[in-house]
Amino acid sequence: MAIFVSSRKNTLPSCPAPFVVNSSCSSSRAEEEFQGDMADANAGLCMAEIVSHGKLMTDELVRQVSRGVNVHLGICSVHLGASGTMQKSDDAFCPEDSTNDHELHIYLRVNREFEKRVIAAAVVDRKGKGDVNIPLVRSAASVRAHEPSACAAGQLVRVEGDRLYFDETDPSLGLFFIVGAAEIRADYYVMVKSSMVIAEVPSGVPAGKCAIVVRGFCDDINVREGRLQAWFTVL
Repeated sequence: MAIFVSSRKNTLPSCPAPFVVNSSCSSSRAEEEFQGDMADANAGLCMAEIVSHGKLMTDELVRQVSRGVNVHLGICSVHLGASGTMQKSDDAFCPEDSTNDHELHIYLRVNREFEKRVIAAAVVDRKGKGDVNIPLVRSAASVRAHEPSACAAGQLVRVEGDRLYFDETDPSLGLFFIVGAAEIRADYYVMVKSSMVIAEVPSGVPAGKCAIVVRGFCDDINVREGRLQAWFTVL
C-alpha cells in the first residue's frame, strides 16, 4: 500500500506551472478494521480491550472538548472554536439559531512529531498518469516472447498504457509509427482497449528506430496523442 501521486493539468491562473500534483489513497480502513489491525500487531492486547479503550477515549474527548478544553494527544490536539458575525459587541452567540451565521467547529491540529514520523515512513507510488486527456503509452513490445524488444513488419506489436482506446475505423486515429517526417498508421488491429493495443506492424515501416504514437478522442472533442518515451526497433 502507498499514497498514489500523479499529475493533472493546471487550470488555476494564479499558478504558472502547467501541471500540479494530485494524490489519492491506496485504500481505506473502517474503525473496526483499524482496531483489528491494532490487535493483530499487539499480542498483549485483545480486540475487546482495544475497542473498550477507543470508546473510553472518545467519550472523554466529547466530555472535555465540549467544555472548552484543548486536549493534546499523541497525534493531534482537539478543541472547539466559534465563528460568525455580530451587529453589536454585546450580541448573544446563538449557534442553535438557524437565522444567523453563528457556528461551532471542532479543530484538529496534527502533532508535529507525529507528522514527521508519518512523512518519514511514507511510501509513495508515482503513477505518472499525467494529463488525463492524453493517451499514456507505457511500453511497446513484440508479442513473440523470444523477441520482446524488436518487431518486424507483418508481426504483431503489443502497446500498453492508459487511455489508449480509439475508433480503429477512423483513419485519423490509431497506432502510428513515426520515421522522420513520415507517419505510417497500423491498419490491422487484433485488440483495442484502454490499457492495451495489439496491432500488426505495417509493411511500409522501414527497418530501424521509430517513434510510436497513439491518437484518440480522450475527451470526446479533440484528438489527443501520446508518445512512447523510448525508441522502438523495427527489424
